[in-house]
Amino acid sequence: MRKIWYLVLVLIISISIGCANNQIVKTANVYLDHIENGEFESAYELLSPRLRDVMDFDAFRNFMIDPADKTSVEEMGIEFSVDSYAIYEDNVSGCVYGTLSIPEASQKFRLPIRTEQGKWWIDGVVVEQEPPELQGFYVSTRLRNISEEFFDWILNGNIDKLWNRTSNRIREEMTISEYQQYSISTSTGKTPSNEGYSIMIGAAYTTEPKMMDGQMKREGVVMATVVLGDIESPEKEAQVIAPFIFEEGEWRCDFARLEENETP
Repeated sequence: MRKIWYLVLVLIISISIGCANNQIVKTANVYLDHIENGEFESAYELLSPRLRDVMDFDAFRNFMIDPADKTSVEEMGIEFSVDSYAIYEDNVSGCVYGTLSIPEASQKFRLPIRTEQGKWWIDGVVVEQEPPELQGFYVSTRLRNISEEFFDWILNGNIDKLWNRTSNRIREEMTISEYQQYSISTSTGKTPSNEGYSIMIGAAYTTEPKMMDGQMKREGVVMATVVLGDIESPEKEAQVIAPFIFEEGEWRCDFARLEENETP
């Protein structure tokens, strides 16, 4: 039964893609052409209304410049090509997929899209790249930003908010008291922040929606560094990985304790 439901879902999505095909591909290609040519004002006009509501043009323009050497995207010689696209099961969002090429190198990417006011728009400022070591995962600025709130809850000992945004899997495996012992409790009873801990967030990555436990979900991971003491000269630090999952319409943490990242 689950397999039949999944096939029906794929068929529905495929039909939707066929209807939206021309506009999605055209919008993505025009947006990326504007980026390649340094036509940032024209590119900005193709962002979704909800994205433009929270980001003015100057902020958008800053995303197109390398902060290290002030090199702009068009000066880097980056070229984009669109390979495919998909509309998610909500029928209002999705992604365009393609290849980003620079001299002597190339990488897969995805670019979020969204339909509003009867039209498809670009719903992400920069393309989200797929690192070779994490195939199937794409860099996600959105999850990185969302994770800041979760890490603040951990550092400040806000167990109620953290528990309410914890995955169903974790909530089925332990009680809130057990979860508190794993996630935020310290030997002194102080919050991790008052103990001198801080968390520096690195990169975040997410997958595409996939069938899990009879539901369409997405997986995510956030790389971070837990620091004890002054960030410039810490007493101790550890590289950790924090799993997340998108279920029931929101991102939730899928961990009870931050585990050290043993990847070289």
